[in-house]
Amino acid sequence: GVTYTDRTADGGSNRVLAADARIVFKQLYYVLGQVGGSWTDNGNGAVSAPLWSIEADRTARTWGFHYELGGIGEGFEAASGFVPRNNIVEFQAFNRLSYYGKRGSLVEGITAFAGPTRIWRYADFGKEHAIEGGESLSVTATMRGGWSLSARPARDFVHFDPSGQDEAVTNFSGTFSVTTPVFEKFNAKVEVRTGGTAIFAESADGRETRVTTSLGLRPTQSARIEASFVTSRIHRALDDTEFARSTIPRLKAEYQPRRSLFFRVIAEYRSEVRAGEQFKGLRTDWLLSFEPTPGTVVFLGYGASQERDPNRFGTEALRRTSDGFFVKLAYQFRR
Repeated sequence: GVTYTDRTADGGSNRVLAADARIVFKQLYYVLGQVGGSWTDNGNGAVSAPLWSIEADRTARTWGFHYELGGIGEGFEAASGFVPRNNIVEFQAFNRLSYYGKRGSLVEGITAFAGPTRIWRYADFGKEHAIEGGESLSVTATMRGGWSLSARPARDFVHFDPSGQDEAVTNFSGTFSVTTPVFEKFNAKVEVRTGGTAIFAESADGRETRVTTSLGLRPTQSARIEASFVTSRIHRALDDTEFARSTIPRLKAEYQPRRSLFFRVIAEYRSEVRAGEQFKGLRTDWLLSFEPTPGTVVFLGYGASQERDPNRFGTEALRRTSDGFFVKLAYQFRR
């Protein structure tokens, strides 16, 4: 495949060109490679940077692996896409072992993933040690009746000094979860993470406890409700003072009275305190979909973000900060 994007605005330009290839062999393996680059001119001179990656994968019943090495050069920019971080080379390696028991036994299956991750500055790859990385082991057991138990111990490290000359902050953490079977009317999951974490804003070590709960409800064949609740607390390891805490409830409701008509609403409230600064906001998104025949569709959507004013109360305390409306109309002519 070949990808090319071109975006010009406000006197500047950005172009990205990349090519990739994927080869599958022996029904179990594939290798994938990609090379590309970006060329950006913001009026202060043109900047170019490379992008490349290579993957190898084995997918089989009992044993599999996935190895990946990729680099994004300093100055790489994709104005028409999304590249969250540049100036890095990242390596990931995961090996999988699976055990399958008899259906109806106490443990019907166990799957384990284990491997390291490493991140280097792009210019330091092959010369200096990694600035971030870690190792993890993830074990999931499928129990009788569809219950699932999962545990993930991990070690992570980070050098806050970009040169990597400072002492690495190393943390150990554990994540544990219980997932119910998918019953006719509901399913649920509870996940707890506790352990060390890096506080990048202060280049310091911290401790986090995060609890995530989710619940899926299907009261009728036409209605679906998904609710989740996340709470997190981060304390500084040095003096046990609070650095951040957040509470995020989220609700998604869907209703499909007939095959051609569909409604969806998503609401998420975010309450955060970080280094003494407080933020409370509400995000809502609405969607109406009408598809009477294949190829003929009507999409109507609206989304709005609101922020809470700490000096006001009630519904007047919510101040709209952004919103958007979109429409999609399509009709397929037939002969």
